[in-house]
Amino acid sequence: MIKAGIVGDHTVATGELIRLMLRHPDVALEWVSCPGLEGRRVDSLFRGLTGETDMTVVADHTASDVDVVICERWSDTVVEAAPPELRVIDLTRTKTEAEGYVYGLAEMGRRRLVDGCAHIVLPSPEAMVILLALLPLGKHLMLGGTIDVELRGAATVSAGLVAEVERAIRQVQQSFTGHVRITKADDPSDMLRADVRLDVNIDVALLGELFANTYERHNFTYIIGRQPEGDDVEGTNKCLVTLARDDDGRLHVSTVIDPLMKGRCTTAVHLLNLLFGLYERVGLDLYGCARSVITAPTPICQNEKTSNT
Repeated sequence: MIKAGIVGDHTVATGELIRLMLRHPDVALEWVSCPGLEGRRVDSLFRGLTGETDMTVVADHTASDVDVVICERWSDTVVEAAPPELRVIDLTRTKTEAEGYVYGLAEMGRRRLVDGCAHIVLPSPEAMVILLALLPLGKHLMLGGTIDVELRGAATVSAGLVAEVERAIRQVQQSFTGHVRITKADDPSDMLRADVRLDVNIDVALLGELFANTYERHNFTYIIGRQPEGDDVEGTNKCLVTLARDDDGRLHVSTVIDPLMKGRCTTAVHLLNLLFGLYERVGLDLYGCARSVITAPTPICQNEKTSNT
């Protein structure tokens, strides 16, 4: 069993991480540290955990008794004093690649995450949903010029986001000399969607095959033939992608994720699986809402009723 610890806070994300770790068949959750909440029962702090655990929150301490620490809140006390072989998954983006942390987007470079990697920093959810729209094109050296991105839902746009996306693109396509321009649309959704527009003059059907082939060996990214919606991914580790051609001829790639799950908690579990050589889907067979897309029964015309009687 993989022994894990969580450094978190009294947040929904920490609660989801605890739930996922408790349900993971190959993980033993040894402790949860939430500074300022020491001694409180975990199931009294996070709804839905009653009957799942009798753990209490521990004080901040070193991590010599676990194999991996997931940091939903950064703690120098836990991480810096830990043995060098400790695996660390940083959800706070406190650490950087310059400090030896690998950028944790499995679809971008899974090999780096399985070949001796110990420390991982998660992408921001906004960068993740954008990059999943661009990675297949970048891997085939198709990115250039200005890439326009409109984010919808639970998104924050900043200069740091632009720098993060452009830095990641150049890791995939070193020849990229263009620019990413990001705006945010007014949308109250809790999900996160990116509408990416760029100049790629290749048939959309062929691009769809390219995307499907790129993500074929990745377990959580799917190409679909309609506009993806938040209901499609809520509560899961999925990213859905669709491609179309706008009226002005530009390629339009839409992606959608759940920023709490795919953008944070389930990706942490996904990365844990890769770090320890497990199958990617272990502990992540999560089902979405399965809401019907049919709003009303299709009416039967009178002559059809007559002919069937």
